[in-house]
Amino acid sequence: METPVVSLTINGKKTQAIDGALVLDVCLQMGLDIPTLCHRRELPSYGACRLCTVEVTERGQTRLTASCTLPVAEGMEVQTDSERVVKGRRIVAELLLKRCPDNQAVRDLAAEFGVDVETVTAAVPRPDDGKDHDCVLCALCTRACATVGPHAIALVDRGPEMEVGTPFGRESETCIGCGTCAEVCPTSAIRYEDREAKRRVIKAGKTIRELPLVPCNLCYTLYTTEEVLDYVARKGGMPDGLPLDANYCPDCARQIRAARMGAGLLGLDFEEP
Repeated sequence: METPVVSLTINGKKTQAIDGALVLDVCLQMGLDIPTLCHRRELPSYGACRLCTVEVTERGQTRLTASCTLPVAEGMEVQTDSERVVKGRRIVAELLLKRCPDNQAVRDLAAEFGVDVETVTAAVPRPDDGKDHDCVLCALCTRACATVGPHAIALVDRGPEMEVGTPFGRESETCIGCGTCAEVCPTSAIRYEDREAKRRVIKAGKTIRELPLVPCNLCYTLYTTEEVLDYVARKGGMPDGLPLDANYCPDCARQIRAARMGAGLLGLDFEEP
């Protein structure tokens, strides 16, 4: 069965794409520079930051819309760098800066779009309200957590009160300490630290979860939590325990895989450490 294909025009260039593909992905495949803050291909699209806005014309009507949630369509015309697009992205960058005036990642982003960072941030009040003024509500962390599986964090409240949090604002009982949320966060609003043989996942100065670390079976470096290992075993349906590589830190696991592969190529038996 043939895969359905549609024809569209991007920046005056005719192209084809698989029906249902996202405009953002098609643009990136063409080598076009589309800024994003809330998008990662391995996670569901969300359309939160609006930085990937493009100008789209269909059936004689033109509009600005986020390209990360827009599927391609037959006859669609897309402009990625028109005057309206550039102006719209600059406005979005300025609004993000007003939300997070002291976050360096946001300041750098705004500067790239030509925003007068110092002037804008000088006029922004810094309320001591206990809110997280580093979070841009991109929801990358919550989507990553849901994709991994624990669902330890979510967007809570509405409107200006919306934030990323745990149920009832308490330390999460479902967080496994994998650190995926921190790895995808573009502004370091959520992070984890390994200290004193424990991993702490932290947001806005509050501990989401604190768990003891376990050592690598080879080098004895503390590298993950028992909850992560248990989750990997359960997720993978492994009643007899973990795959061997999971018992080693990433560096040791890479070395063991290389040694195992080399032994296999040479027809030798490989004995696990």
